[in-house]
Amino acid sequence: KVQMALENAAMILCDCQSIVNKIKQICPRRDEDFKVMPYGIIISETEPRTHNYDGKRPYIILSTRSWDYVHGTMTTLEAFKLAYLEKDSLRLILMGDGPDKNKVTEFIRTNKLQDIIYCPGTIPDKDMAKYHKAADLFISTPISDGVSVSFLEAMFYGESIVISDLPPYKEWRD
Repeated sequence: KVQMALENAAMILCDCQSIVNKIKQICPRRDEDFKVMPYGIIISETEPRTHNYDGKRPYIILSTRSWDYVHGTMTTLEAFKLAYLEKDSLRLILMGDGPDKNKVTEFIRTNKLQDIIYCPGTIPDKDMAKYHKAADLFISTPISDGVSVSFLEAMFYGESIVISDLPPYKEWRD
């Protein structure tokens, strides 16, 4: 069904070149059949953060992805736990919610990280800037992804970024 839909589409809109390449593996199409239109953020009412980490306060790591297997929430938590064992000034803001909520809360409780990991839930877009401005590092560990808005937001706010080594993100790195 997917191949039939791709074959019959008048145009295919993608968020990055790696998605175009993947579709071409499934269904060969001409380059002009594709439109690559990356997501973006609205910057009219905000400014990038203006501070750098000074070593005097906790180092804030921010994750804004949905709590599920595809977005690698448990990988993010495992990585944070290992880093925290090495440097106890780290803190994690784990935004969102999702199907892995029970696993996430159990992991935090079992590892006694309730005072170290802050889970504010799903945050309205209008409030995202304050979290990005407070963060020193953005982390996202999906197993599959296009270019996410959360990644673009982190770039805009000047956070250091740790992200999965996936083709869409390589386009930005290269």
